[in-house]
Amino acid sequence: MGLCKIPERDFRDGLKIMVPLYKEYRVRDKRKSVSAYLLKTAEDIDQYLVFIAKAFQIMNHFWSSIKHLKEEVIISCVLIMTYIQMDLPSVKFNNICKSMGIAPSSAYNAINRYIIKRSEIGTFHGFKESSALVRSLLNNIAIPQV
Repeated sequence: MGLCKIPERDFRDGLKIMVPLYKEYRVRDKRKSVSAYLLKTAEDIDQYLVFIAKAFQIMNHFWSSIKHLKEEVIISCVLIMTYIQMDLPSVKFNNICKSMGIAPSSAYNAINRYIIKRSEIGTFHGFKESSALVRSLLNNIAIPQV
């Protein structure tokens, strides 16, 4: 391994011994951590309750498609789609991604690959250019307009 003098094989063997001893390391409730972050993030938004309701509905609807992604990517995708559906133009989607520590292309690819392509509703060309496409998808999955 790079920084330490332990051979990688020995490190992996040690890790296999230690991980079963710490249940909290093995089992992580990704949905719970994503939900907590969404609640924390939305505190500053004017329409807090509406925003949270829509964000949770979007997350729950697409969960089976995005649950394998990193938490940061899931949060970014859910926030971006919620902003698109609520038509809040003041938010820059790149800033959402940067605040989560991911590249904007990660959220773009996740939305394109795991949501748009699986829904077979059209071609995704970016957050701003395809916002009408995303909005129509979100309206079709019965997320109520408030």
